[in-house]
Amino acid sequence: MRAFPLRTSSIRLLWTGLWIGVGCGETDSLVTELEDLEEEREELSEELENLQAEWKAVQASLRTTTDLRVRNGSEAELVEMRMNNQPMQDRLEILSSLEAQRYGPVQLFHEIAKATPDKLQLLKLEERKGQIRLVGIASTDPEIAEFAHRLEQSPYFDNVYLNSSEQTVVMDSQVKKFTIIATLI
Repeated sequence: MRAFPLRTSSIRLLWTGLWIGVGCGETDSLVTELEDLEEEREELSEELENLQAEWKAVQASLRTTTDLRVRNGSEAELVEMRMNNQPMQDRLEILSSLEAQRYGPVQLFHEIAKATPDKLQLLKLEERKGQIRLVGIASTDPEIAEFAHRLEQSPYFDNVYLNSSEQTVVMDSQVKKFTIIATLI
């Protein structure tokens, strides 16, 4: 089961941006963008924690008030009070959902970046039904094997295997084009 939802179009767009940035030597701006996203995620996490604390306080107050009102026989007031607290619960659920959607792809790309050896370049990333497909090029087979091993060690991937590897020429250089398939956890 995945801890975060991924959208194929979002992954393609972000990964295309990462690949183009790496290909053009703009890795600093991508790192800055990832850091900005991480900062925004931390701010959302803090806001969510504050809202959860506030919600707990409201629930405690509601329980106390509920006990008093039930003793006094004012059930209509109790129902009204519960209805007034529903928007806060809805807001908490929306924030939790947004945080999971924002954090998931960033962490996924971070894990892939950490696992990628220096002389390996990813060309394509696709996600479908919990399966991820990575296409790239490397100068040697051991670099591909190291990449697959690092992905397997990540807490986000399982069942990592090399689907294909073939010799090809890119810009007058002999390279290995490969495809790795993995299951997202």
